[in-house]
Amino acid sequence: DMYGGFTINRGSSDGLSLNDPVITSAGLVGRVTEIAPNYARVSTLLSPQVNVGVFSMRSRATGVLENDVTTAEKGLCLMSNILKEADIRVGDIVATSGNSGLFPEGVVVGTVRELYDDPNGLSRHAIIEPIVNCFDVTDVFAIVEFDGKGLSFDAGE
Repeated sequence: DMYGGFTINRGSSDGLSLNDPVITSAGLVGRVTEIAPNYARVSTLLSPQVNVGVFSMRSRATGVLENDVTTAEKGLCLMSNILKEADIRVGDIVATSGNSGLFPEGVVVGTVRELYDDPNGLSRHAIIEPIVNCFDVTDVFAIVEFDGKGLSFDAGE
């Protein structure tokens, strides 16, 4: 698909579950979004289906990957909800924050390529170049257990 999604030849009979994070040794690829006994469908971090809290490893400035078609077409991710005064720079490495309980903390996502102000003037956006080229991945790992899995600290609306 246009977001680089793919199917892996392992499924629930191998211990995989829906939403399990999928990585390579380099960093985050995406998460399991469909599961059967002997296969699973992976949506990549280019997909709007994969929203993940991230932070700059240099400064701990936080944001959220919220992808859209425009960035995905270029093979890039959009990081939004960055505070206006946050210390974030082009070249910063961003990693998963672990807040959602869907992803472990500290898995590398990519590098900040560009920064710009949100039109609302209250926050900033960063264009992130993923560390893993989702269209070229051949071998991936699914993380079936990690500290904080399933715990979510966001207050429900």
